[in-house]
Amino acid sequence: MNELFPHFGREYLLSKQDNNTSAFWKDTPTLNSLNASTNDWVQLLERLTLQQGLRFLTMLPWADVLSPKYLIRKTRAWCPLCFYEWDESGEVYEPLLWSLEIVTVCRNHKRDLETKCPSCKRSLYLLAPNARPGYCSCCKQWLGKMPSQKAEQLLTSDEYRWQYWVVDVVGEMLAVEFTMIASLQRERFAEAIKACLDTTDGNVSALSRKLRVSRRTINDWRRCLQIPQLDSLLQVCSILEISPFHVFASEAVNILTRVTSSMSGSPPNRRSRRYPRLIDLGRISSELEAELQKGVDKPSPMSIVARRLGFDQSFLYKYFPELCQAISSCYRAYRRKMREERRRKILEEVREVTIKVHASGVYPSQERVRLLLGKPGSIREPGALAVWHETLVALGPESGIL
Repeated sequence: MNELFPHFGREYLLSKQDNNTSAFWKDTPTLNSLNASTNDWVQLLERLTLQQGLRFLTMLPWADVLSPKYLIRKTRAWCPLCFYEWDESGEVYEPLLWSLEIVTVCRNHKRDLETKCPSCKRSLYLLAPNARPGYCSCCKQWLGKMPSQKAEQLLTSDEYRWQYWVVDVVGEMLAVEFTMIASLQRERFAEAIKACLDTTDGNVSALSRKLRVSRRTINDWRRCLQIPQLDSLLQVCSILEISPFHVFASEAVNILTRVTSSMSGSPPNRRSRRYPRLIDLGRISSELEAELQKGVDKPSPMSIVARRLGFDQSFLYKYFPELCQAISSCYRAYRRKMREERRRKILEEVREVTIKVHASGVYPSQERVRLLLGKPGSIREPGALAVWHETLVALGPESGIL
């Protein structure tokens, strides 16, 4: 803040307001990205440190051919076993690879990257005040871990196979020499898309479903009106069996037009808009049936069930209409039961309070009863005033005590 902000040319960062600097820390993922702000920071650091080539520590070399959308994750991710090993050698750092949103596993240790501090359970900014590589910037605890126990596997075998391939090819992208990077041509991606269309006999809809993008996006790619996001680029590479570098390389490269048979595996279907996942309809059906059985005592609405399973409600209703309707019916019945139980308790409370006020020798007026209820607004519950009046009548003439 003292060394860089005064030279960066952003007046708002020099303001004494905490909100401005807080916004800066939240936006630090852009330091690893490939947009204009990344370039500004790199130029500033190169000028102040007299060290050239810092742009190759970011994704900037790929700025002409890759979209910044969904490229860099918003918070830190790390492999605790890598931290432990690097600490032993005295060189703890956080690789650029870990900041890419599409990368979710450590290839070396075959485990998922962690995204929350195991001590304070918080997500961490890429940079933060008093931050240290390998340490939590909130509770200051060490994030490394000895390889003593096997980590929980969160993905399927197909997903891990896809992730290992992603790590390999993205690692190759980051290692490409700067002289080769300078020759990348975005028009080459249009040729790759045409080659992909050959695998679907020119069917744009079929390719859009395979790449999970819109038909318009496919056509924009063909006309060089859009540049791809990293995950789309990798899916194209998996179809054509070529590296991301060779998609854009200026020298002639024979683009293969056959779909991969083993590899890498074409990416599994996605769990969400951003990440691939294999869809197992049998497993989903079993989980919905288990949810239906589990929901007898306290069922969940379909919106929660869908979120728990990681699917959109419309998808589940399309393939499992009867199970989804049964879960929804169970939840509606549960809600009706809970409303009736709540209403019964309120009416019983109105009756008891009315009798209690009467027993104290004071007239149990509506206002006195209302103020003594656990929630005064409960007097507006349908039927509450009727119960109050019925209780007054039951108390007889003596209920008019002054």
